[in-house]
Amino acid sequence: MVLLAALGAAPAAHADVRLHRVFADHMVLQRDSNINVWGWAAPGEKVDLQFGGQNLSAITDDQGKWSVKLAPMKANATPRILSVAGKNKLELTDILVGDVWLCSGQSNMGVGFKRRNPPLDPGEMNLPNLRYLNIPNRCSVKPLEEAPGLQWTVSSPETVPTYASVPWYFGQMVHQQTGIPIGIIKANWGGAIAENWLAPDSMNDVAALSGLYGEFKNKLKVYEENLPRNTALLTEWSRAAQEALAKGLDVPSIPSVDMHPVYAPPGKPGYFCMYNGMISYLTGFPIKGVTWYQGESSADDGPIYYYKMLALITGWRKAWNIPQMPFYFVQLPNMGGAGGLPDASAKGWPLMREVQAKCLAIPNTGMAVTIDVGDEELHPRNKYDTGRRLAAIALAKDYGVKIEYQAPVYKQCEIKDDKVILSFELVGAGLMTGRKDGLSPAVEDPQAKLREFAIAGADKRFHAANALIQDGSVVVSSPEVPKPVAVRYAFTFNPAQRNLYGRNRLPVAPFRTDQW
Repeated sequence: MVLLAALGAAPAAHADVRLHRVFADHMVLQRDSNINVWGWAAPGEKVDLQFGGQNLSAITDDQGKWSVKLAPMKANATPRILSVAGKNKLELTDILVGDVWLCSGQSNMGVGFKRRNPPLDPGEMNLPNLRYLNIPNRCSVKPLEEAPGLQWTVSSPETVPTYASVPWYFGQMVHQQTGIPIGIIKANWGGAIAENWLAPDSMNDVAALSGLYGEFKNKLKVYEENLPRNTALLTEWSRAAQEALAKGLDVPSIPSVDMHPVYAPPGKPGYFCMYNGMISYLTGFPIKGVTWYQGESSADDGPIYYYKMLALITGWRKAWNIPQMPFYFVQLPNMGGAGGLPDASAKGWPLMREVQAKCLAIPNTGMAVTIDVGDEELHPRNKYDTGRRLAAIALAKDYGVKIEYQAPVYKQCEIKDDKVILSFELVGAGLMTGRKDGLSPAVEDPQAKLREFAIAGADKRFHAANALIQDGSVVVSSPEVPKPVAVRYAFTFNPAQRNLYGRNRLPVAPFRTDQW
């Protein structure tokens, strides 16, 4: 808290004009948006800003803060200078105007090219109009105004190997397909759960989270009630520790005290802590949209994860004041050893994938299906397909590029005698039995049988099923289930042999026809 107070006070303490640290050399400003530019100087000081033919002025408030608003600008790949002048003068160089995407979540959004052997090939790296900003990991009890160590870098063979793989492949593909300057802001934390990233009070806007929000408020009340006692304990410990050190004695153990309910390690219910420490100060900086890769640490949440995502997405849109801000996320891949047959229970990763698919009901979202690009580890090596599938969603939905971005989606089933007929939406050119090897696109495998289909009767016991593609549908049966009730496809932790694809070479997402 002392560090937080010092950081919060620091801007007003500077007499020299300075900008918020998100504004730096090589940055990309969001096109077609009013750009709020802000910083600090001496209270009452006049500040002048020039950029792209716009000349703006502001007077700092009594805390020394100033801000101006640039009018919307079209994309521009010509490097320009942004200058700010008061008692001193600042010049930021090599500034572009294009689209800025925030890439957030947990560790798989931050894994780099060298995490696994052999390292992934980033492809073309000499892309000077593709810029990258890494947000330092920081938790905070209260929303921060500022952050240290922010530095935009230009994509090159020297810088790209230090970037995270999924954000890189996403930005690379969007930039190469559109020619628009792209800024990538990467803000992730390994082991993070959804609650860590929620905007404060966003749970209060989702009725289904009222119990969770009430739990947080109760924890906060208990923390505040116990604060005098805990402070006294720590004060006494500090005195005793110093005395022990002076006498050459063992230092006593630190007493157990309550942790603030906002501040908790990754993977623990530290509500809002990563939003406060890594996102809050970005919300004044316009962006195009968000890509999201998270869910591993929340896999036991079950259906409530949908409501956490609803709170997160709507909370971030509210914070940026972009009601329909694009939000595209990764569905959890396959992982570990072969999953075998599903049982009647639905929990863990299979259920999480289903809940993630339900998040598509939130307006202007998209889901990259990755059930065919995982492997035996929590951090699958193939980030190439993941990043590019996210990029395909953005290209199709936000840039008008004619590109396949969604495989057929299970719609409904019909039971006829001993068979279950599955119908699909978005069938397009049709379904196929496919095979995917490494980073290569999936290809049709006409001699192979459809796998990872399971069928059950009223006893809820699943058996391996025969499945055939017929006229855009899939017909499922088993001699062991003469009266079928339910079918599941790839509904296990690792459906290692799943091979149902659209002819657009994208995998069909796992699904089930039951709600057991």
